Amino acid sequence: MKKRRKIVFIIILIVLATIAALVFSLLKKDAFQEVQENVPEELVQETNGGEENALPGIGKTLTLNEENIEGSYPQIEGNNFVAKSAREYINNFIRENTNLANTDLPGLRVDFPEFADRKYAVNVNAHYFKSPYGDSIVLEQFLYTAGANGNSFFMSFNQNPQGEKITLKDIIPEEKRASFTAEVKARLSHYEREGESIELFPEEVEALTFDRFTRFAFDGETLMLYFDKYELAPGAVGPITLVIQNFKNI
Repeated sequence: MKKRRKIVFIIILIVLATIAALVFSLLKKDAFQEVQENVPEELVQETNGGEENALPGIGKTLTLNEENIEGSYPQIEGNNFVAKSAREYINNFIRENTNLANTDLPGLRVDFPEFADRKYAVNVNAHYFKSPYGDSIVLEQFLYTAGANGNSFFMSFNQNPQGEKITLKDIIPEEKRASFTAEVKARLSHYEREGESIELFPEEVEALTFDRFTRFAFDGETLMLYFDKYELAPGAVGPITLVIQNFKNI
């Protein structure tokens, strides 16, 4: 009788581990697709999608498939400021999370059988904007650390035509920053995506300051501001991209 109970218990553990692995796979796929779908397609000049579609600066997609971590990220080419900065950032992002996965997961697998088939997942998608006014590279990152849900967040790098690093303070004059911030808050308070009204956290929108606008891209006439998942809205909303046409007239 005891032997039979032990066999039944082992079978139950195997079934639960299989279900957990399936749910983990679906969560990774849906979460990264959510990040990609929230980028305004008409404004993205190109994203990394393999060598045949690559812009100068963004090469082929590289894959990562190790014992404790998997994912993909773009190969950033070139030696200007945005290319070197994006490349260094991605390398550090991959290296740091690989080290964390190799440190955390072996012990978790020993203590918790449901972690047997789980891995960290990292995905990076790059968008390159080039204009006579400067260059921008925006990185969308997805990170899953083998828990219930993953997270997505942005990083951006911008340079002027001379190849020098710039921030939004170099684009928006000091005397216009207060009115610019007020306009951003007003637009976020009535935020829409594909014609559908999206309700954001009003207290988080109201708390925004000009110094919070660190992730952006521009092409001279259009400015894109990026906000991470959970930053301004519930996780189901995903990350927020605010597109401002003719922003210099604000």
